[in-house]
Amino acid sequence: MSFTAVRTRLLEAGAAPLATLTALALLAPGTTTLVPASSATAPPAPTVLTAAPLPDDEPFAAPVASPVATLASAGDLEAEAIALADEFGAVPVDESGVLCPVTDLEVRWSEPDGITHGAFIAPVGPRPDERTTGINGVVVCGDSTWAFMGFEASSDGVTWTVL
Repeated sequence: MSFTAVRTRLLEAGAAPLATLTALALLAPGTTTLVPASSATAPPAPTVLTAAPLPDDEPFAAPVASPVATLASAGDLEAEAIALADEFGAVPVDESGVLCPVTDLEVRWSEPDGITHGAFIAPVGPRPDERTTGINGVVVCGDSTWAFMGFEASSDGVTWTVL
């Protein structure tokens, strides 16, 4: 099948971003026939989608990595961070990819010294209290030194949002 035929099929299906088309051309050398633009089938006209504008007093919601976005206490915040690490498989115990059991995951409010894989936003900690509005922490696997997951959380004074 020629590149143009593949491109046309993708366009008809409504899923043909330039990156996809470029990837097809790069991933299938020798099996793809490139056709000069002058003989290529023209793509269909783009569809313009419109939506009602948001009122000025409605802010955009921040992306949340977990379906549970509201948390009442630091303990709930820690439980949610652990649930996120477990859900995403973010804390393997070694290079084989074996994941840390959820029962061994723990939140720390200090930089993960000696752990080789992971990322966090500084500064980390201290453990949040009722005056804390933003905090960074890490989830580690007990005594393992292989990997950790950093997280960010913010509070409006009533609820926490974990990112």
